[in-house]
Amino acid sequence: MSLFGEAESADHRRPAYVDAPPWSERQRLTEEKAALGFYLSGHPFSAYRREFAPFVRSALVDVQPRNDPQLLAGMVASTRTAMTRRGKMAIVLLDDGTAQIEVSVYNELWETSRDFIKEDRPLVVQGKVAQDAFTGGLRVVADKLYDLTGARGRFARALKLSLNGDASAGGGTAARKLRELLGPYRNGTCPVKVRYYNGGVVADLQLGEDWRVTPDDALIDALSDWLKPENVEVVYA
Repeated sequence: MSLFGEAESADHRRPAYVDAPPWSERQRLTEEKAALGFYLSGHPFSAYRREFAPFVRSALVDVQPRNDPQLLAGMVASTRTAMTRRGKMAIVLLDDGTAQIEVSVYNELWETSRDFIKEDRPLVVQGKVAQDAFTGGLRVVADKLYDLTGARGRFARALKLSLNGDASAGGGTAARKLRELLGPYRNGTCPVKVRYYNGGVVADLQLGEDWRVTPDDALIDALSDWLKPENVEVVYA
């Protein structure tokens, strides 16, 4: 209670704690790195590995050279730029917890993608993987890059939601609450499917074309907070 042992003058009242929800795994890892400079209890790509698995077939440690383009995914560990005869290029270090791979991103692609290539953010790379005769490792040249929202927009088949008659909607109906959450993300590419439970009745619905959404992470988080994470699924197959 006292730095110098003056217990008799110490205030023995219990401190007032802030009532706050527990951190998600993603936030906990972010705070660990901010405090310690490295991840302690896990790897941030673990939160995305299962979602990316339907279209990213190999972990980085298992990637092998092939003639056809491959899809790779991981967290951006670092970026650096250099000048070449073709103009400015970037070297993006991709890390999925199993290995790290450097990805070469040439000028035009770099300029159109640089705003979402941020450290500690997930990135999906479509590119050619070849053997690097100089280093003995792998050389990856990116053809296309996707952030999380872009990857969902490109590869997802639907956003599937499960609702029931008890879904809290802040005093309104579940339909009104759903409309409020989806509204800012309308006119995207991803269809929305709803499975609605009410008593012993189940109905599967697909919202109209004008309710296709952009599956942004903020939308997924808002829906998960309302319906619980297990009732919100980005479907890829």
